[in-house]
Order: sequence, then structure tokens, then C-alpha cells
Amino acid sequence: SHKWLSRKSFCISLGLCFQLGADEIEAYVSTGEPMGKAGAYGVQGRAAAFIAHISGSYSGIMGLPLYETAQLLRRFQVRVKA
Repeated sequence: SHKWLSRKSFCISLGLCFQLGADEIEAYVSTGEPMGKAGAYGVQGRAAAFIAHISGSYSGIMGLPLYETAQLLRRFQVRVKA
């Protein structure tokens, strides 16, 4: 029988955007980039031009907080290569 261990980690990440006008929003949406994305923007794409400040994990905003994930893996003695 296997003993399953669990750990939890939380990462709060914020990307603060400046206010956009209707023309800017329409132009961004017309690129197709925001479709299918949580929050309707991709921090690694064109939307980076709208982000004034990031607080927390950049990779967390993209979808997976890599630092926190690596820390959890290390707790279970999983070797993490950089």
C-alpha cells in the first residue's frame, strides 16, 4: 500500500494594467490573442504593453507558478534541475 502525502502552497500574483480606451481594447481583441486565455490576456504577448506592474510570480500569471512548484517538489525529495 502507498502512503500518499500532500502539501499545499499558495501563490498570489497580480498584474496591474493601466486603463485602456475602447479603441485599444478593440485593436487588442482583433489580434485574437486574448481568446481562450484566463483573464483574456497573455502576459508574455502583446498585453505586456498594457501591464504597468507585476507583484508576485510572473510564471504564476502565465499559468504555473514555477518557483512554488519546484519548492513543493523539493519537499518530496524530487530533484529539480534549473
